[in-house]
Amino acid sequence: MEKVTERFFRYVKIDTQSAHNCTKTPSTPGQMELARLLKIEMSEIGFTKTTLSEQAYLYGFIPGTDHSKAPIGYIAHLDTSPSVSGKNVKPIRFRYDGDDILAANGSVMIRESSQLSAYTGNEIITGDGTTLLGADNKAGIAEILTACEYLIANKNTLQYPDIYVAFVPDEEIGHQLEYIDLDTFKSKIAFTIDGGEEGEIEYGCFNAYNCTISISGKNCHPGYANGKLISSIEIITIFLNTLFSQKISPNESNNDMGYIHVSSIDSNEQIGQISLIIRDFTEDGIKAKISLIETIITDCKLTMSKRFNENDFTITASYNEEYKNMESEINKHPHLMDTLKKAVIKAGATPILKRIRGGTDGSALSSMGIPCPNIFTGGINFHSTGEWIPVDSMEKAVKTIIELSCMI
Repeated sequence: MEKVTERFFRYVKIDTQSAHNCTKTPSTPGQMELARLLKIEMSEIGFTKTTLSEQAYLYGFIPGTDHSKAPIGYIAHLDTSPSVSGKNVKPIRFRYDGDDILAANGSVMIRESSQLSAYTGNEIITGDGTTLLGADNKAGIAEILTACEYLIANKNTLQYPDIYVAFVPDEEIGHQLEYIDLDTFKSKIAFTIDGGEEGEIEYGCFNAYNCTISISGKNCHPGYANGKLISSIEIITIFLNTLFSQKISPNESNNDMGYIHVSSIDSNEQIGQISLIIRDFTEDGIKAKISLIETIITDCKLTMSKRFNENDFTITASYNEEYKNMESEINKHPHLMDTLKKAVIKAGATPILKRIRGGTDGSALSSMGIPCPNIFTGGINFHSTGEWIPVDSMEKAVKTIIELSCMI
């Protein structure tokens, strides 16, 4: 099992941050660099076939030892979040002593908590506090390949089906399986290894929409602006004040609640843009949040029209669906979750069934009629400089994949 951490250390040192507003796939060259490395490693450990597309979709195939079983698939993504630097990651492995964990500059990187204290005396891996760690999702990649290496090495004694593996780009920017080739990835059931804390298995996720609010005003010289200047920034301020008063932001949302998140603002006096992400576990919840946005826009127009000609400014919204909740498709196949729970237990972990408050590539695959629950990697505090992962949890993720492959 030591190989899982060796692989992980190797992978996190390649910068694979994805990039928003890029028209090509992969959105960054580091993802292709990692894919090429993985292709070599997959051939070395015994995959009988590997294929790498120009979009950095890497596929691997392992022939099964029991052809009476349906093929199984495993997926992880190559990219890390664009929100926090993934360049020059310096992974550090140590035995946690129960105190706050300090960054390289002496500041507190990870504060002591009940979650962290549960691993006192155990080995964990962190970054140095200047970057994310990259457990999301390079831990998943390392765990899949370590499990596959074990299965191949023990093919004369283990019974498992044909196994298809896919490592894919740009999950973090919402391009879930945009170029997946189902003629190459032939499994009709699959699992993403993209979850969090040890034991977590996720059967549902958010429905996700993006929203762009476009604003135009009327600029003029500020010295002569009385009664003339219609600032896009002022309109944005009115919109945001109303939105935030609804207490529907991510920092006021938990459990099964959805949210509307302001992800970016770009504006001058003449034109402006607000980028929103809309999340909810139900379609009705999504519709309600879109309706709320439209109501706020109407209110903004009324407020501004009391002072200015309504033909001199605009506020419009456009919406784009990003992914769907995978729960309905997974519920059609109850044996998958039952088998997965048994595999987690056999691997020495306690199953924690939950919906993920995010999305995975499994949501896209489930939308294609291929049920795809999400399995833990062991990682905690994703998308932050305080990201960390227990070594023992990584090893249990590997064991879960091995057990699941033989039990499915």
